[in-house]
Amino acid sequence: MYLGIDMTIYFHICMIGFVSPMTNFFIKILSLMLFCIFFHSVADSKEKCLKYFNKYKEKSQIYFHREGLSNLVYLEFSGLHEFLPEYENCIAYLGEVEGDIRTGKGVMVWASGVYYEGDFRNDRRNDSGIMIWPNGQHYEGNFQEDKRHGYGILKFSHGAIYKGMWKNERRHGYGEEAWLDGFSYKGGWKNGERSGKGIAIWSNGERYEGNWKNNNQKGYGILTKSTGEITEGIWDGIFVNGKGFYTGINGKRVEGIWENSTFQPLSN
Repeated sequence: MYLGIDMTIYFHICMIGFVSPMTNFFIKILSLMLFCIFFHSVADSKEKCLKYFNKYKEKSQIYFHREGLSNLVYLEFSGLHEFLPEYENCIAYLGEVEGDIRTGKGVMVWASGVYYEGDFRNDRRNDSGIMIWPNGQHYEGNFQEDKRHGYGILKFSHGAIYKGMWKNERRHGYGEEAWLDGFSYKGGWKNGERSGKGIAIWSNGERYEGNWKNNNQKGYGILTKSTGEITEGIWDGIFVNGKGFYTGINGKRVEGIWENSTFQPLSN
């Protein structure tokens, strides 16, 4: 249960209202009720945290057996303070440590059901690991300071897959994606969007090769249709404008002017 306010402030408000001699009987009762809700949220978070960890316990044991690890430590994290957990931050960890610092191989489970197994360094997910979400989404690859960073493969819950580079949790650099509807893309990415040079192929057989920006065709590109027709020019989304070329189904290439994807040949 996440109440949307800092839990430490919430706790102190309850205590002040209950113990202050300036408050009347009804305020004290209200403070006591809020205090009970507070501790119920703590118990609820911890229970869910342990529930999901136990769900993955067998998988975790298989992982550690496979890695041949020993000296494992079980830790519970409850937000920033042991008695003031926030629902989203409640996690359990089983793995190697150096002192109180998670270092080496380990498994971590969030109360939301997100699961991670892999490398830890300086108490954070670093190097290689696998992350699984309750909806079936699956990532395997590199991490840096708790973020997907470097090469990784993401399988979306809806079936699409991305293989390529990441930077600070976003697809960035060269990558390839494929969708169940037949769409595919190979090329550049920037901050999670298709940008730079890339090639896209649609299920109807159309193929675009050229520049991209913010997930859209942007700049010079060539679109080839399944009929053999070819459009060359400067793209802005789905439209091409300016000087370019058109190749018909007869294979003849003609120079002309494009205006909102309508072609006008140059007069000879």
